[in-house]
Amino acid sequence: MKIEDKVLNEIEGGTVSLATWLNAVTNIIKVLFDAGEGLGSSIRRLGDNNICK
Repeated sequence: MKIEDKVLNEIEGGTVSLATWLNAVTNIIKVLFDAGEGLGSSIRRLGDNNICK
């Protein structure tokens, strides 16, 4: 069965929005993780009195 071009133009997909949304959530998680890692490292260095001059 062949689908006509007119019908193909009317098809809307939802996978693009889902992929974009998941990518945004993943990026937010990465940013939060990196910020937490940097903050934890700074706190540890301050506690150990191991700061570069």
